[in-house]
Amino acid sequence: MTAEPKAAAAVETGAAPGGRWVSALSLANLGVWVGWFGPLQLLLARQAEQLTPDHKASTLALVTGLGAAVSMVANPVFGALSDRTTARVGRRIPWVVAGVAGGAAGLVVL
Repeated sequence: MTAEPKAAAAVETGAAPGGRWVSALSLANLGVWVGWFGPLQLLLARQAEQLTPDHKASTLALVTGLGAAVSMVANPVFGALSDRTTARVGRRIPWVVAGVAGGAAGLVVL
């Protein structure tokens, strides 16, 4: 008999994760968002100003609104696809790798 990791055992038994796990997840999310929002807030505003100097705010609003709309559709779709993934490395790893690659490419394009 093999020992299961605590997080997997907690999911199976329906127990809530511990405070250390939640704290670590919160710090990881904070790091990800700090890494994303800095470049996005600065670079998108500058690019909107270069593309349409007289309508910078409208262009920025359009781009961020379209991004939010795409995200509202894409997140559930890719979540459902990852639930059905049967890769040898696991259900989530291929999607995480693709997301990291796509996110890095997006930042390079910005």
